[in-house]
Amino acid sequence: MNQTKSRHKIAQMFDQIAVEYDRTNRYLSLGQDFRWRKSLKKYLPQKESLVVVDLACGTGNQIAAIDQPNIKFYGIDISKEMLKIAKKKLGDNDRIELMIGSALQIPLDDEVADAVTISFGIRNVSDPARCLMEILRVLKPGGRILILEFSIPQSNFVRFFSDFYVHKIVPWMGKKITKKQLPYTYLSDTIEEFYSGESFVQLMEDNGFIHTSQKTMNFGTVSLYIGEKPQHNR
Repeated sequence: MNQTKSRHKIAQMFDQIAVEYDRTNRYLSLGQDFRWRKSLKKYLPQKESLVVVDLACGTGNQIAAIDQPNIKFYGIDISKEMLKIAKKKLGDNDRIELMIGSALQIPLDDEVADAVTISFGIRNVSDPARCLMEILRVLKPGGRILILEFSIPQSNFVRFFSDFYVHKIVPWMGKKITKKQLPYTYLSDTIEEFYSGESFVQLMEDNGFIHTSQKTMNFGTVSLYIGEKPQHNR
């Protein structure tokens, strides 16, 4: 296991920044993060009722962005402090069940979900391939995966400014707001190191997903990856 991404260390890091997490995200994304999350709604399966599993649900922002009366949510995260904030934010709602758990060992039965979402979280897991296999396990045949993640822009011009922002501005601003620099230096490093674009689409396909695609946003600095579980496992 990648020790820098051990479950304990990641949980501890997010516990430490949980209180300021939402405010920091708004500043760092220049107010765009909720719009990115909301964009997932139009890619959800079109069914009368849905079961959606939101991995790395954090403070509940992705659930809040796509919530509608026909959806039953399972929000799963490894950070207790983040889940405490999510519970307050989402209120007492019998359609939303929040639980401690890992994206590498999802605490749900096989084939229970119509869709699985994970926003800005998969780069934090120690084994992305195993995470994808777990997602495939809990999806119903024909179910959909929707992964929102930072990505490397194709344009060298955009990448120059993106790199400066991610490696200089993000750690500085993160420390300014939370008084902790390490989580935001870590954020910058993981964006640079993680799969991006075609390489992540290929990883999805290698782990059983079909009808894969990538939708870019914010000049290519954010991507939505979409895939489906085959109707019958091959």
